[in-house]
Amino acid sequence: MQSLPAWGLGLATVTTDDQVLDAWYPAGKLGLGVAPADEVPVTVVGERSLPLLRTVAVRTEIGSLEDPPKDAADAYLRLHLLSHRQVRPGDINLDGVFGVLANVAWTSAGPCPPDWVDELRLIERSRAGT
Repeated sequence: MQSLPAWGLGLATVTTDDQVLDAWYPAGKLGLGVAPADEVPVTVVGERSLPLLRTVAVRTEIGSLEDPPKDAADAYLRLHLLSHRQVRPGDINLDGVFGVLANVAWTSAGPCPPDWVDELRLIERSRAGT
């Protein structure tokens, strides 16, 4: 495993009680972070289709990829590093990754908690006029 640090600036979908449903990092980086969190475009930050969700800018730092993920944002950054082939699967610690990720229903309006799907369906149908 690699003891490298990693960091990323991204966007997360969060609930009103600050549960992270997903996080997207356009370019995670290995090494120490140097960019300020305000480099995420603020035009995409704000409320979502479901009134109880919002998009927030996140800056995530991982001290060592040998350590297990500490929260959902950390886990998503590790998954992005894997997807972008910046690390190999055996080079980072993914122990407990599913324990820090929330159960999420993936919809055409974005992620939402599974028990909110019916409410989201009503909101989207009313917007479509059907």
